[in-house]
Amino acid sequence: PSSVLNIRSGAFAGCDQLTSIKLPQRLKAIGFFAFKMCRKLESVTIPKNVKEIGGEAFACCTRVKHIEVDADNPHFISIDGVVYTKDRKELVVCPSGLNSVKILDGVTNIRAGAFSGCGGLTALELPNSVTNIGQAAFSGCPFATIALPQGLRGIGGGAFYACAALSSITIPDGVTFIGDIAFEHCSDLTSVAMRGVRPISSANAFGKCKNLKVIHVSANSKSWAGLKEWQGVPLAFDGEPLDPLKEKELMEAVQRQLAEESARQEKAKAKREAELAETRKRIQEIREKMKRIRAVRSNQETAPQ
Repeated sequence: PSSVLNIRSGAFAGCDQLTSIKLPQRLKAIGFFAFKMCRKLESVTIPKNVKEIGGEAFACCTRVKHIEVDADNPHFISIDGVVYTKDRKELVVCPSGLNSVKILDGVTNIRAGAFSGCGGLTALELPNSVTNIGQAAFSGCPFATIALPQGLRGIGGGAFYACAALSSITIPDGVTFIGDIAFEHCSDLTSVAMRGVRPISSANAFGKCKNLKVIHVSANSKSWAGLKEWQGVPLAFDGEPLDPLKEKELMEAVQRQLAEESARQEKAKAKREAELAETRKRIQEIREKMKRIRAVRSNQETAPQ
């Protein structure tokens, strides 16, 4: 109905008989996984008032080849069926039915889950302007190769999770962060080339890549020096030498990120502790109030009639 303003996360996920939807013009937000795995859905039009589209909102909707956006929407725009932010800086969502995509020049961020569930995507071209790939951005995509842009700085958690056909990957020298399970379950992955310094990463970024035999790193890198393996995979010091000044800049960037992450964690911890203290205070107030109520009731029961 026209009264609907928000579609919550997972609201229609797995409705595999759903063939069409008409979203109301007043709609403001579409939640995470909202229409995920609606495999018979064929078309989608984003209304003019929508300002939030959650990650993987239309993932695995394999018959959708074009997502339209109302021309009056101030937040999003559709180009060749792919949804971008209006300023064309972020790719928001790609229809799962596409087999090939060339991303617009000038895009800097691939949003979380943007290509997740694009089960037929075998050809993808990323512009050099991309600096960040969001969480689960390409999870489950079947491409065998992908050229990561030279301007890339961060790869989000699960970004290439279960890209089973991916056989090799070259991580550009500017990448300083690789998230949890970024390449986990890439079963055909046999070789990784790390062009830069050792990035911030969890221990399972390449987890369960059963055929990954070697990670190639810079022959002269200080950040890799003394290591025989990384992520449980043997290292080969046969990569292109790093410029010392470039390496210094990258290592400083890694240290800044670590400091920022530590500060974020401390801030989050302080917030949790403050919330916990407020909750305890509120519980104590309720207990005191209940004591007073019981005392009043007890006095009323013992008072002479």
